[in-house]
This record gives sequence, structure tokens and C-alpha cells, in this order.
Amino acid sequence: MYTEEAKDESTVPRAILITLLIGGFIFFTAGWFAQSVFPTMEGFSEDALKNSALPEIA
Repeated sequence: MYTEEAKDESTVPRAILITLLIGGFIFFTAGWFAQSVFPTMEGFSEDALKNSALPEIA
């Protein structure tokens, strides 16, 4: 659908791929830093673990 509106048809798949790679890199980097800062859940209080969605998801 977007390739019909683009001036050059090859730019749309390339832009989608670049966007996916940049987003994946940001997600991987944020996850790596979060795991480096909090390797275990020992630093969190019991109340913080019950009232937060992130430890529940983990």
C-alpha cells in the first residue's frame, strides 16, 4: 500500500527494516541495562513487588 505512494518502490521495505533494527537495538539495550542494574529482585520491598506490574510480568 505504501509503495504505491512512494517515489521509489525500494525505499519502503528498506525504511521498514531500518526502523525494526533501530527499535530492536533500543529494546535490547534498555533490557540489558535494566538487567545490569537490577540482576535480582532483592532490592525491592515486598510492597513494591505487589503494587508493580513489571515484577509480575517478569
